[in-house]
Amino acid sequence: MNKVALVTGASRGIGKAICAHLALRGYDIIVTSRSVQTRDVTPFPGTIMETASLVESLGARALPVKCDVGKPEDVQGAVEKGIETFGRIDLLVNNARHEGPSMWGMFVDLEPEEVTASVHCNLLGPILFCRLAAPHMIEQGGGMIINVTSGVLHAARTVVPGDGITGLMYPMTKTGLDALTFGLTPEFREKNISVLGLQPGRTLVERPTGAGPKYFGTNLATRLTVHVPATVVDFLVTHPDPMAFTGQIINAPAFAREHALMTPEEITMPFREGEIYDPYEEAYWKRLASGSRS
Repeated sequence: MNKVALVTGASRGIGKAICAHLALRGYDIIVTSRSVQTRDVTPFPGTIMETASLVESLGARALPVKCDVGKPEDVQGAVEKGIETFGRIDLLVNNARHEGPSMWGMFVDLEPEEVTASVHCNLLGPILFCRLAAPHMIEQGGGMIINVTSGVLHAARTVVPGDGITGLMYPMTKTGLDALTFGLTPEFREKNISVLGLQPGRTLVERPTGAGPKYFGTNLATRLTVHVPATVVDFLVTHPDPMAFTGQIINAPAFAREHALMTPEEITMPFREGEIYDPYEEAYWKRLASGSRS
C-alpha cells in the first residue's frame, strides 16, 4: 500500500512542488486548495486539477479536493474524503497561506474581518488539520506533520510592509505554527508522529509571473526555486529515522546546503524579466522526473 500525503495550498508554488516530489517517491496525494478552475479564486496560474494531473503523470494517485483552510467544514471534509479514498494519511503538509490584504498591507489599514481571515487560514486551519489527521496516524502506528512556516518575523523589520517585507499578520500567524510544532512534539513523540516546521526561504513562485524585477518591494532576482523546500521534504520523508528531526524548525535553503541535497546552481532560480516562470522546465526537476537523482 502506498503512503498518502495531504498537502494544503497545493494548486501552485511550494505546495505543488511538494506534491510533485512526493509523487516521485510513490506517495498518493490528497491535493487541496481553493482553486479548482483557472482564475477560480485568484488571477494567478494553477489549480488543484492541474496539480493532480501532474501527480498522476508521475505514476501516483491524486485526489483533488476543494478546500478553504479557513473554513472548518472544508478542513474536516478534506480529511474525511482522503480517508474514504485512500484509507490512511501518513503525511500532513500545512502549506496554505492567506493571500488577502493582510499579506502586504499596513496593520492599521486592515479591516477586522481580514485579520480574522488571516488567523483562520494561517493558524487555526493547520491546528484543525493536525487534530483531525493525528488520530488516523496514531491508529496506523505513526506519521509526519510538516508545518510550512516563515522566518520573516525573526528578521529585523526596518522597512514598512509592501516595501520589501510582508504585513505583520503573516509572520505573526506563521510564528504560531512554530509554537504548534514545539507544543505537539512531546505529545506526539510517543505516538511515533514526527512534527516539523519548515521555513522555505524566499522562493520564486508563479504568483509574481508577469511582474517586474520587484514584487511588493522584494527583489525577485534573489529568490530561490520552489524545489528547495520540496527537496528538503523529500529528504525528510525518506530518512531512515522518521523521528530524527522531530521538534525542529528547519530552514530549507540552509538544510539543503548542509546536507548537499542540491548544488548552488540548482538552489538559485534568478528571476528573468519578461519570461513566464515554470518550475517544471528547470533542468533540476527534469533530471529528477527522468528518474536520475545522482
